[in-house]
Amino acid sequence: MRRLVCLFVVLFVLGLSPAPAPAYADDGQSIRRPTVVLLPVINNSGQRRTGYMEGIIAGALNAKFPADRYAIVSGPELEEILRQQGIEDLRAVGNSYLLNALQASGADYCVRAEIHGVTTRQRVFLPDIFLLLKQWTAVVPVSFTVTNVRTGTVVYDATFSDYARNDGIIGFTDRHNAIRIGLSRLLDRFAQEQINLD
Repeated sequence: MRRLVCLFVVLFVLGLSPAPAPAYADDGQSIRRPTVVLLPVINNSGQRRTGYMEGIIAGALNAKFPADRYAIVSGPELEEILRQQGIEDLRAVGNSYLLNALQASGADYCVRAEIHGVTTRQRVFLPDIFLLLKQWTAVVPVSFTVTNVRTGTVVYDATFSDYARNDGIIGFTDRHNAIRIGLSRLLDRFAQEQINLD
């Protein structure tokens, strides 16, 4: 009788435990992330000492195309791929040749960002008798293009331009303050864009 009661309790407890998760056969297929090549940012700003713009834009591209959604190819890895295809300078290579080289590497999309001519102006003004200020203005244009490497189709193409102004005491402000403000604003707008890569 005692054994029968123990057996009943064990069966009851087993009945309360959750059922094991169903086992699914592994079909050998996993979800493939699109491979996205982030080309080096092209700086045609025409302004001296603006290499920081390239780094800021590269950071925005990494945020726009996160590694958890896309297989990203950039930096030294990309340089090695291009070097193997005989490409040393992107500016000296035609678009079709570049796409063929990237297609050979298995890339799905490539992203190009280019800084166009940045215009800056300064003005010195005297708001009161005790203060001398300098005002810098900047117009910052940047274009972004996403191309399907396999078909050569441009899936996204947009140019953003922003006007920015920075006032400060002479010696404590320069054109780069205004450029950074304009760049930050246009990248905020770019971040809101919907770019679907399937």
